[in-house]
Parts: sequence; C-alpha cells; structure tokens
Amino acid sequence: MVGMAAAAALMVAGLLAAIAQPAAGFGSSSPQPGPPSVNAGGYMTCGIQPDMTATCWGDNVSEGPGQATPPAGVRFIEVNAGYNTACGVTVTRSIVCWGNNTGGKVTGVPSGTFLHVAPGFNFVCALRTDGHPVCWGANDTGVVANTPTNEVFKELTVGIRHACGLRYDGTVVCWGSNTDRQQTDIPAGTFISINSGNFTICGIRPDLSVECWGRNQGGQLNEPPGPFIQVSVGFAHVCGLRPDRSITCWGRNAEGQTNAPPGQYTNVSAGTFHSCAMPVTGPPAVCWGNNAAGRVQPSLSPTAPPGGTVGTPYSHQLTMNTHLSPAPTFRVVSGTLPPGVSLTPQGLLAGTPTAPGTYEFTVSAANALSPPDCPFGATGSFPCTPGDPSSVATATRVYRIVVTEGTGAPTTTTPSPTTTTTVPSPTTTTTMPSPTTTTTLPGSGAQCQTLLAQRAAFNANLDALADQVADFPEVLASVEETRAEGNADYNRQLARAGCAV
Repeated sequence: MVGMAAAAALMVAGLLAAIAQPAAGFGSSSPQPGPPSVNAGGYMTCGIQPDMTATCWGDNVSEGPGQATPPAGVRFIEVNAGYNTACGVTVTRSIVCWGNNTGGKVTGVPSGTFLHVAPGFNFVCALRTDGHPVCWGANDTGVVANTPTNEVFKELTVGIRHACGLRYDGTVVCWGSNTDRQQTDIPAGTFISINSGNFTICGIRPDLSVECWGRNQGGQLNEPPGPFIQVSVGFAHVCGLRPDRSITCWGRNAEGQTNAPPGQYTNVSAGTFHSCAMPVTGPPAVCWGNNAAGRVQPSLSPTAPPGGTVGTPYSHQLTMNTHLSPAPTFRVVSGTLPPGVSLTPQGLLAGTPTAPGTYEFTVSAANALSPPDCPFGATGSFPCTPGDPSSVATATRVYRIVVTEGTGAPTTTTPSPTTTTTVPSPTTTTTMPSPTTTTTLPGSGAQCQTLLAQRAAFNANLDALADQVADFPEVLASVEETRAEGNADYNRQLARAGCAV
C-alpha cells in the first residue's frame, strides 16, 4: 500500500501528470497510452488496435523468433516492444510476453496483477498494482537481482541492461548497468515522467523542460527547449511530443529517425533506429527511419503476377516485404481483374480466365493499425497526410495480368510503371529512385553514377555506425543486416538500369 506521505505526493504529482503524457519507445516508460497506440522496438513495431488486440510488424525472425507475432484474441491495455521481445498488460492485469526467451523472459512471467511492463534486452521489468517493481530474465549487470522491490514507483522504464523508477516524490532511482553513468549522473530535483532508451534516460521536469543523462554518442543529450508533454528515447535519438501535439526529435539521424512528419499526434515512440507516432485522428500509425524488414513501411511485393491463358486454371500469391500480425486483408481498390479470376482476403489471385486481354488493377493490404504506404523517401518527407482516411492501406501497388488465347506457357509480364509505392533506402538520407521509375533511360551514365554514389554513401554511413557499436554484438548484427538488405536493394536497381553492379 502507498503510505500517507506517498499519497500526499501523489496528489501533487497528479496535477502535473495530468499535463504530461506517458512516454513510449524502446525500454518504454509507464504507463503507456491506451488503444489505439503504437510502440517502436528494436526489430519490430507493435501497437494496440481499436479493439484492444495487439498488432506487430517488422522482423519476426532475427534475434527472435516470434517478436512480431502477438497472441491472437488477447485484449491489452498496454503493449511495449523491446529489443527482441514484446510484452503487454492484458485487460485482466496479467502480463503476456512473446519473442526471444533468453533467461526465461517470455516463459518466466511472474503471477499477480500489474500496472505496466517494459522489456529490456535479456530481461523484463514490471510494476505491480501496488507500485512495487519486479524484474525477471537474465541478470546482466545485476539488473534483476538488484531490483529495489521495497520501493514504490509511479513509473518504470528500462534500457539494454539498466532500469529506472520514478518515485511519487518525483525523484529517480536507477539500477543495473552504470557503464554510461546511468546511475551516477541522475540529475538532482524532480521529474513528472521518465523514459529510457538503450543507454540514455530522459525526463520531463515540472516546468515541462526535458533533461537527459547517460550516453551521448548521437547528440541525444543536446535537449531542445521545452515545453514537452511526452518524451521517448531510442538508441541514439530522442523524440518529444509538444503541447500542440507536434513532434520534435533530436540526436542521431543517419537513418532518418529524427525527421518527424508534420501533424498532430497522441503519442510518439523512439525505437532503436526508427520512430513511430499515432495521429490524433487515429490509425494508421506513422513511422519513419530504418525500414529494414518493413518495420517502418510495409509494402506489397513488386514481383509481377504471371500471365494467364484462357481456360487454364490460374493461381498466384501476393506477398509483402514484412511480417504483419494479424495478417492484413487484401482487396482490389481500382481497376479490373481478368474475368474468372478473383482475389481472396489472404492475397491469393485464383480462378480460370475466360477472356483474353490486358488487365490492370490496384491492390491494397491493410490491418487496423499498420502504417500507410505513403511514398516517402529516407529523408522523411511525407507527400501524403498521416491519418488521412484515403491513406489507411498498409500497402498499395498496381499490378497487370496479360491473358492470352489458346494453350501454351503463360506469359510473364512486368510490373506496371505506374506503381504507387517507392522503395526508400533503409539507412541513407538520400531518396532512392523507385524500382519501377521510367524517368531515366536504362543504362544512363548519370543514373548509374547516382546509384553508385548513393550506395557508397549508404555503406560509409554504416561503416561509421559499426565503429560506434562495435562493443555491442547484438546491435552490430542489426547494422550488418541492414547493410546486406540495403546493398541487395541497390544492386537490384543497378541491374534494372543496366549498370555494372
């Protein structure tokens, strides 16, 4: 039970907390906003849909597996995405986790009722309904064994190997790793909200200014002037929500993670190398930054459907560039399918064509929360309006099927040059041309030089990042994964343009 002194402090802090919003991001603070909300993690993004079920998208294999596959049918009041594990508090106040199970962080969830939960790297911490913290999983740097279970906190936040709690009197205590002075550099004075990224912690002061401490490799300790009502910390960048609901981000921007879009939002969340926010108009969520495995911008595969033949059974499965759970619903939003062929909600084009011709159609795939397929570049520009009902699809792409008379092998066709999506570079801050653009003739020397220069800049950025994270194998692995995906994408574009790879 909270003592009388703590209760009195709660009354004062409550007036301030009514102004400040809960933080969100890797190692999220608590409490998290209710549905719908979005939370950026390490390899994936998760959120709560309007019906209170969870959805995740991004990498479901690396460091997992299963971190982007929340349990079906479970209703949540909070979901937090960690580095390679996600956890949520259900409507019955129990905790459910999924993904990487190192140290038993998924299977070792304690019993009881909880207010909040925050997954770190190889451990998880949670706040019981009586305000006492509990942590479980791997005991790296003593973060589990040294949990101050006698304390009563109003908020709890975790990083890679440390955790911090906000007392009702506004003071902060941290435990676990102190390699970046997460404990020894805690500022004096009081806060009304705190949030931790991988190695950095930020808090909102009673005057709504932000103060950060810990690692500063990306300039994340260079806080801009307030006011802020929410702050969220990633690997080396920070994003904050202002009273007018606009977003300001600062720190490392090599992947475009600080290029926040304009607009008004209910919450913002900084992940390891990407960021997300929920518009005040509701889903879809909006994300920007590193798009490895589609964690920022799910899109439909550019692979063209094969041609068909009249009277011959036809079947082709449309796919996406990401794991999306729950699975999206596919539908034709414009154009015409070949007579006799239909598209199932699961994305299967199937049937028996009955008439020859060329048929062009636009397909969308969406669930209730995942980001729209707004065509934006790695610089973070948004030609479409976040939250616009016309942009609610997860992904949209134009396809073409050519149906021929008679028998023989089906004709293979190429994608329509009018596709509505672009493929941004996973990390470079230069916008890459769409794979299907026709604005430059194939083999153009200028186009080849541009692509080669962009590829070189992309790898130079990653070389610099790899040097900075060399002491953290798990982060370095993510950098190299991004390098492989990005180079493969550039090589495909070079090949399409007739350039020497």
